[in-house]
Amino acid sequence: MRKFVFIILILLPIISSAKDFILKGKVQAWNDQKVYLLSYYGDKINLIDSTNTNSKGEFQINIKKELPAGLYRIAFTDKKHFELIFNKENIEILTHISDPFNHLMIIQSKENDIYHDYIKKRNYDQYRIELLQPVMAYYPLDDHFYPVLLKEYNNIQDSLSLYINNIIKEERGTLAAKLIETDRRPKLDPQMTQAQQKEYAKKHFFDNKRFNDTSLLHTNVITKNILSYLSLFQNNKMSKDEVEASFIKAVDKILPAMQSNKTIYEYVVEYLIGGFEQFGFSKVITHLASKMEAVEDCENEELKHRIETLKKLSKGNTAPDIEINGKKLSAIEKDLTLVVFYASWCSLCNELLPQIHEIYKDRKDELEVYAVSIDTSRTEYNHYIKKYNYPWIEVCDFKGWDTKAALDYGIYVTPNLFLLDNKKRVLGRPTDIIDLDILLSK
Repeated sequence: MRKFVFIILILLPIISSAKDFILKGKVQAWNDQKVYLLSYYGDKINLIDSTNTNSKGEFQINIKKELPAGLYRIAFTDKKHFELIFNKENIEILTHISDPFNHLMIIQSKENDIYHDYIKKRNYDQYRIELLQPVMAYYPLDDHFYPVLLKEYNNIQDSLSLYINNIIKEERGTLAAKLIETDRRPKLDPQMTQAQQKEYAKKHFFDNKRFNDTSLLHTNVITKNILSYLSLFQNNKMSKDEVEASFIKAVDKILPAMQSNKTIYEYVVEYLIGGFEQFGFSKVITHLASKMEAVEDCENEELKHRIETLKKLSKGNTAPDIEINGKKLSAIEKDLTLVVFYASWCSLCNELLPQIHEIYKDRKDELEVYAVSIDTSRTEYNHYIKKYNYPWIEVCDFKGWDTKAALDYGIYVTPNLFLLDNKKRVLGRPTDIIDLDILLSK
């Protein structure tokens, strides 16, 4: 009998540790309604589980022990939600559906006590700073009350900085402390002009922030930091070339801040490439690719392929040959060839192709267009071809994004253009009709 009890005592911690964790709570005025649990991975949000509240607004969700530590969203509607940290502990909350975030009370969870106390202080301090800024901007500097305003402005910033330092020191090892550390902001001098403050923030944005823990990938803090930093490098008066040149400077600050963890670094490079690709910022993408010098050491296979493809398609290199339905890119004998990746359902393509057609009509003796559709529907493609009847080379194998040409050229969005010379070397990657005009005029 003693032996049996001894075995039970030995096994009890193992049995207990194998259990799932529990998220439970009460949402006032949200009776018999849905509650959703969603996970973060960078800027992506995925549904993990859902349940219904009972007639009292109470709910419970079992969190699988295999789920990684990270930031999770509790959602009720598209606009009503809040974030919780899950780090292998049970969680209990109380809130009201009228404003779930501001009414949130943490009943049980050390991580969320730390995190949400910080969020409330940060938001209140930021609110006070925003109230003081316009007052200080117009208040007479020689007035006796101005030093009082200045002192209060600096005290608010110093108080928050001290608060963060204490959390990092006293709660070392918690995910809350790691998230809060990445939320540091540069201390700004209110006597600086807005332009000076912006330049100072560019230089010091990543000071005392560490992105060395892969658990941060299961939150949105990395992408939020990147987007906040990029916002410092653009304004509405910039031309596209100026924006690209500015973003290249931003990239050169972002990447060193992320290089202490290889997995995070590769995620950031892939995230930036994907984002800049959406806007056709080919110069920034090429610059990013050049930063991945030892691409063979890349652990992310998709990123590795993407970088290799970008390097192969850099200016001056010979573009991969394409052959679809017996029509070979290499067989074109004109001085210039414009390779166009498009789709019949792509609205941007439908705006761009008629503009390309106007250029083609004027330059058809020297320019050929080789248009590759990534359509998968033969019916829709044939309808499109019949409707527009463009006089250039049209090809489609109906494999969509998996067509060999799209893979060889690293196509993830449409439209995508490559201007080639008579030896099929890349002259450039125009992103719009203005870019194409400029390249053709050189």
